Amino acid sequence: PGLQNLQIEDHTIPLCHDGTKCFIKIREPTTTEWNTHVLLELTSPEPWGISTAQPRRTLRDHSFSPAKLLEWKRRLGNVPDPVVLHTLENSTQFVDSVEAETRSTPRRHYICRLPMLRPRRLNEGFFTDPFFPDTTSVRGYNVAQMFRGDKSGYLFAEFTKGKGYAPCTLQNFIRTVGAPAYIGTDNALEETGGEWGAICRTTCIAQRTGETEQQNQNKVERTIQDIKRKTKLIIDMNNAPTKFWCYAVAYAVELSNHTAAKRIGWKTPYELHFGDTPDISVFRFTFWEQIYYHDPHARFPNPNLLPGRFLGIARTTGDAFAFYIYTEKTQGRNVVLARSVIRKRHETDPGTAQDYSPPAVEEEFADSNANNEVTSVSGTLEEDAGAGMIELTKSNIISDIMKLTRHDNSNTDPEIMSERDKAIQRILDTNPEEIILGNRLATYEGTEETTGDHIWHLEDGTYAHIPTEELYNHMCTDTHVDEIGEFIEHKISTVTGKLYVLTRWDTGNSSLIEASMLQKDEPYRLATFIRNNPVERSRNGYWNKWALSTIASISKATRRLRNMYEPVENEASGDILYRKSRRILRRTAKHKNNQPYQSEPAIVLGIPVPRNPVEAAAFDRANGNTKWADSTKVETDGIQEHGTFEFLPPGSLPPEGYQKAPLRTIYDVKHDLRLKTRIVIGGHKVNAAGLSRYSSVVQLASIRLLNIIAKSQDLHCLAGDIGNAYLNAFTNEKVYVVCGLEFGPEMEGRIAIVRKGLYGLKTSGNRWHAHFANTLHSMGFTPTRFDPDVWLRKRDDATGYDYISTYVDDFLITAKDPWPFMRQLQEVYKIKDPDAPSTYLGALYTGDPSGVWTINCKNYIKAALIQVTSMIGEDIRDSVTPCATGDHPEEDDSPLLNNKRHREYQSMAGMAQWLTTLGRLDICYAVSSLSRFCSSPREGHYKRMVRLWGYLKKYPDKSIAIDARDPIYAPDHADELKPDFADQYSYASEGIDNMFPEAIGKELAVTIFFDSDHAHDKVTGRSISGVLTMVGRTPVIWKSKRQGAVQTSTYGAEFSAMRLATEEAHTIRYMLRSLGIKVNNPCRLYGDNLGVIQNAAMPEGALKKKHVALSYHFVREAVAINVISAFKVLSKDNFADMMTKSLERNSFMFHTCGLLWASSTNP
Repeated sequence: PGLQNLQIEDHTIPLCHDGTKCFIKIREPTTTEWNTHVLLELTSPEPWGISTAQPRRTLRDHSFSPAKLLEWKRRLGNVPDPVVLHTLENSTQFVDSVEAETRSTPRRHYICRLPMLRPRRLNEGFFTDPFFPDTTSVRGYNVAQMFRGDKSGYLFAEFTKGKGYAPCTLQNFIRTVGAPAYIGTDNALEETGGEWGAICRTTCIAQRTGETEQQNQNKVERTIQDIKRKTKLIIDMNNAPTKFWCYAVAYAVELSNHTAAKRIGWKTPYELHFGDTPDISVFRFTFWEQIYYHDPHARFPNPNLLPGRFLGIARTTGDAFAFYIYTEKTQGRNVVLARSVIRKRHETDPGTAQDYSPPAVEEEFADSNANNEVTSVSGTLEEDAGAGMIELTKSNIISDIMKLTRHDNSNTDPEIMSERDKAIQRILDTNPEEIILGNRLATYEGTEETTGDHIWHLEDGTYAHIPTEELYNHMCTDTHVDEIGEFIEHKISTVTGKLYVLTRWDTGNSSLIEASMLQKDEPYRLATFIRNNPVERSRNGYWNKWALSTIASISKATRRLRNMYEPVENEASGDILYRKSRRILRRTAKHKNNQPYQSEPAIVLGIPVPRNPVEAAAFDRANGNTKWADSTKVETDGIQEHGTFEFLPPGSLPPEGYQKAPLRTIYDVKHDLRLKTRIVIGGHKVNAAGLSRYSSVVQLASIRLLNIIAKSQDLHCLAGDIGNAYLNAFTNEKVYVVCGLEFGPEMEGRIAIVRKGLYGLKTSGNRWHAHFANTLHSMGFTPTRFDPDVWLRKRDDATGYDYISTYVDDFLITAKDPWPFMRQLQEVYKIKDPDAPSTYLGALYTGDPSGVWTINCKNYIKAALIQVTSMIGEDIRDSVTPCATGDHPEEDDSPLLNNKRHREYQSMAGMAQWLTTLGRLDICYAVSSLSRFCSSPREGHYKRMVRLWGYLKKYPDKSIAIDARDPIYAPDHADELKPDFADQYSYASEGIDNMFPEAIGKELAVTIFFDSDHAHDKVTGRSISGVLTMVGRTPVIWKSKRQGAVQTSTYGAEFSAMRLATEEAHTIRYMLRSLGIKVNNPCRLYGDNLGVIQNAAMPEGALKKKHVALSYHFVREAVAINVISAFKVLSKDNFADMMTKSLERNSFMFHTCGLLWASSTNP
């Protein structure tokens, strides 16, 4: 024990110290000690309650020793003792000593000492909370942090780009306003711990937090609503752009701080907080009011009063009358400035005002008149009007306007304005800057004070005085434009830089015309004139380039029209014919990226591949063998064996109504170096209107279900590939071909009618599908109700069903004994290598249904990686996740890809989509997110796609294990809600198809996980839904899909996701019933939003959001009829979470390891 102790009445309890903390040694007393020793109460016997007294920041000790009083008297300048005592009682003395006074060897310090003493200490506490506008402000802000004084109601607003900058707003508040007695916040992490808490501890600010879901305990919450309302009113009333909301909020805060309030005795929050009376003279403008501001950098004669908009008071810039303004430049970039010389701008004011000073103007023009001849105004206008003056462009006429707007505001009323003033106003509305007087350009210089005439500086150096009335009359006179005779010369204005063309009319008169008008009326003549008389010295000048491109485009259009419609005389018959329109392909830079015509044969696996039968024969002669001829013979024999062609006698004509189609022979080298030849027909040349072309294929979800059924019922699988499948079906297209060299020299040139479904015909797929369906019907199979490409047949012993699934010419038999069915099909078709499936539709099968059975895509991934690496031209770096944590590709604003990269992006996206379909559900979200941008991807999207393939490169072996056992999913928290909807949905029932087969197969457990990410898309605000459907322990269906409409709350987004999961439950139950599987128990739906689960599964749950009414009743009805049962789980246990967002590595790996095996043999 040390010297520290507790004093209780007359007793002393020593305190012990272990080097870190003080404590009391205690033990349980004996009965004797309890009865004999004195009992001391360490806590008050009064019931505990919250004190209503205002807490103090520090506990002050008002007892001071004589030595301390004497020392402070010396420090305070030997003031009287009562003054010293009262000073100590009404102040704090945080620092007893500093390091420099006690350290024997002084040293420099590099950080701020005693930071709690730097800011001003405030007499009240403050509450704070952020709000989040929907629009990014002009300064790039997305968050407004609001502070409110507890007593005074004084407000302070700070703006940031995200809520993570909250500690910075607290620092700015302390630096600008002061350190409050305490700071009250919600329980948000960024406003309680971390850097925020460190700042509060450093500056000795007490922290307070409100209770959860008790927003009323934070007084700033109501204030935020008031500021929002005032801000919206300010913006709406002044018609200001919403992107200036940050300035509007700051202005609303200024108004609130300087407006008296009844609740504080009709004082202003500013006075109550700071103690001094505020001056409100600075409030001279309304928000977004039109103003003029002074430009100190304007050079004569440019204006130095420029138009702008008022944004607020600049408290930290210049003097007390400095304001934020937004410029309104006609050219260049508009910015926010701080200016102190501004004045109001009226609607009658010009858009740009010049620097005006009457004495200076008089002196300037007095000097000008002394040295230059001034032309008579009336004579000038009469002569130039007769010379064909046709155009008057923009200028600034200011002096008389200033008189109207500044010296006699009453004259601005249109009803009482004089005719002269109205004329000046109309001239002002046109805002002329340069006029054409005949063949001369004239620039405005000012107004003569005595006569009011406008002074124009002519291009020859002289000046002209023009009365306002004549100038107005000239501007309002409609002039008749004669036909243009020719262009004489061009001039470029030294004032505006505009191009003018001296034009001679058909009447003989000549005048200047602005070239921009001739661009629209006479583009070809003007372009030809400029080409013959270049305007700029550089060939890349604007007018020279425009002339060249205009002549080229007009000539091209004229040439095409001539080729289409110009008549041509037939020399033989003398008839007038018209040329047929034809398309000419010009090889420009646009086509340089396309594959050029190959002048040499392609090399595949080191073997030259011919492009036609003639080249194939030449290769055989050069090689001294007949390999390509033998390969072609195998193909032609197969065609002949199936009776594909009906050869007509030599010299026969094709039958009436038949269409000619070209034949093409395609050569290739297989992976085992076998030479392959395929003869196809040009079906694109045949009109197949009115004939059905549709041909369905089996769904991969159906294949996975059949695999699970095989695992559950101990069935066997057998796969087969039908050779020349299309040639087994008759075509219904009337087509003929002309035989080529591939049929032999004796058959070359003969007509052959196509009787079978040759590869290339538009209806061949449809005819083969119908033919194979007839064959399966004859074997006793019937198509299922859900998937017409899955066929089933009840076994003879009625213990279950056998199945055959078809994908064009590939089929899969799932049966107790598949070989009898295989032999039946072999009697009809030529089937290549029938065996248990090792590779089916690109998926690699490992094992068999009797043991460990997995599916992966590693072969496809390895082949695709070779292609991707070749496309991007470099090795792909490994990645541990498909996309970066929290990534949002819709916010990418990098440059768009060129055509080559665009095609590469689409190719990589297509291969990734097929991988997702085959079974790589771990990339489902990433593929869904990036596939949205296939139409216009950017460079950032391209990098994200390469990262996705880097993940596939690192983990190519991930596999789906086929396991039909009931799931062993055991989350940390899964509560089932058992509803009773007997009263509300008594009419509902699950529709059962009468055509379903008898349910014989063993029932399989169905589990569905669903989740959503509210407002996932940062651009459109749309949410994303994720659904994962599992049968047994095997994933069957997975989806990552953007919701069709914007949801205003998490509740609506989660309900939409649950509705999608319920639709999947209906779908999977229909699929299982179509396959003859028992379905009695409901599907188990797992979600992580308790509110949605309760509203969906509890009869007393109320419909809180009317816009989700359909989803609400659809889900509840499914619960009522026992289609689904709802469970609440934690987000970390929800597998669908990986379908809605880009997770960090640990969470992502937790989900993928729970769904996919690391390899085909290693869980």
